[in-house]
Amino acid sequence: MEIWPAVDIRGGNAVRLEQGDYARETVFGTPMDFAAKWVRKGARNLHLVDLDGAKQGYPVNTDIVGKICSSNPVNIQIGGGLRSELAVQEVLDIGVQRFIIGTSAIYDEKLLQDLSDRYGDRLIVSIDARGELLATSGWIEETNIHLFPFLKHLEENGVSNIIYTDIERDGRPTGPNIDMCERILSNTEINLNVAGGISSINDVLRLKEIGAHGAIIGRAIYTSDIDLTEAIRIGDEG
Repeated sequence: MEIWPAVDIRGGNAVRLEQGDYARETVFGTPMDFAAKWVRKGARNLHLVDLDGAKQGYPVNTDIVGKICSSNPVNIQIGGGLRSELAVQEVLDIGVQRFIIGTSAIYDEKLLQDLSDRYGDRLIVSIDARGELLATSGWIEETNIHLFPFLKHLEENGVSNIIYTDIERDGRPTGPNIDMCERILSNTEINLNVAGGISSINDVLRLKEIGAHGAIIGRAIYTSDIDLTEAIRIGDEG
């Protein structure tokens, strides 16, 4: 199972939000410093989120992302504000290996199909949900779109990777929504990467047991509730 330490970027800082709420922000330091720290601890992957971009609808922190890419020879994926092919190309040009779309996957079917056709498994779709209903625009807007029919839609468009986040658990020490993860795994062949609420090594072990493809870990590695090196070791076992 792949382990992806998260670096969320807002206002030039590495931050964590609670339940996607921009008013409930904790600043930890600089994105460059934390990206380097996670790589020193053995990370082969980095999960970056341009929170300013998610809110504005276009990439904002490309300078910072470019510096992280040039300084860290690891796999890097990014989401936040990627709502056009031009925006996607902009982040790929600065060295990102994979890109994440959320809002545009819901509202722009042509873009979803075009990106899937052109980039294949470099495309990841973010499924951010409260219960079974999806949220968009940096989790600010809620929709009436249900998770499981949307999964079927993604399969039909050739999507091979998703990130599922239970918004209610994000940034909180609750553990991931294992029940929903198991339901997703039983309803799709798409690779499931899980974010939100992963707060202990036991959570990492449980996600590996159920067959998750990847785990994205945020606040718990910043607060040292999870040792990243140990999480990577568990992910690599077997």
